[in-house]
Amino acid sequence: MNVAFCNSNPAKPTSDHPVPGAAHSPGRDADVIALIREAGRTEPALATTYTDARHRADRTRIEVFTSWPPGTLREDLPTSVDIHAALCTIDVYTTLTIERGWSPDRVESWWTTTLARELLA
Repeated sequence: MNVAFCNSNPAKPTSDHPVPGAAHSPGRDADVIALIREAGRTEPALATTYTDARHRADRTRIEVFTSWPPGTLREDLPTSVDIHAALCTIDVYTTLTIERGWSPDRVESWWTTTLARELLA
């Protein structure tokens, strides 16, 4: 299960892939992720599982962003990590796919475009 579903890899941004690997939809994991998060409200072990996964995702984002040349990010590192985390949530994915009828591919495309616009200088 990939709780941090809007992942990046350490590749550098290019014109073809402005935020490499930035948009990976959770697909079928979405329901499991939501279940773990909701169950965590009453089950401390599941809350820890969800929180730990979010922290691992932040560490990955930091690793990726710091591997890029200085001046690549529009904002400082903490703000860039926050922007990425705020946009790439199970709630955004669910709203767009379930409530708005977007395909997972469309969400991934939107994430890539939006992250490039918001993160890159």
